[in-house]
Amino acid sequence: PITTCIPVWLRLKLFKQILRAKERLPGVELIIKLHPQENRDLIDRLIKEFEIKGVKVIAEFDIYELLNICDILITHSSTMASEAILLEKPVINLTCFPGRDDSPWVEEGAAIAADSVEKLVLAIKDIWEDVGLRNRLQEGRKKFIARYLTGCDGKAAERVIKLIMEMCHEGRNRGENPGEMSRLDERL
Repeated sequence: PITTCIPVWLRLKLFKQILRAKERLPGVELIIKLHPQENRDLIDRLIKEFEIKGVKVIAEFDIYELLNICDILITHSSTMASEAILLEKPVINLTCFPGRDDSPWVEEGAAIAADSVEKLVLAIKDIWEDVGLRNRLQEGRKKFIARYLTGCDGKAAERVIKLIMEMCHEGRNRGENPGEMSRLDERL
């Protein structure tokens, strides 16, 4: 998904990269899941302009069902990359800025960066054909999950409360408004 917080000019450029890559991969089925606030007309016009077959545009559909059936997720810095990584799906992070991909997925080796149509096509082919790459991505996913997605144990609220309490006690030790902190302690 390419979200609406991205400027229209950038979304257009990213969509065009994806569609040009699709032109070079005729056997590939491309599913574009629109962000809930995304303008479908924009995508429909581009698909018509490119005269591309094998592209489905979906506005309303369970994103997790789509992630389960996809072979590869192509995104531009969407948190859906984390979801795909949890589901052990290969991720390609698409950008329009050569050499400037600082996404944590790419940094941890859990995703491939692509900043051009050529690199996007190559990344897709490599994911399909290169067992070594798939193994490296799997290791990268493990590192990413360990670093960023651990603690999924249903105890997040406990950890947040503990952190708040520690901050309150640190503030009290520094003499910061102890009356307010005592009332906060009582409420928590």
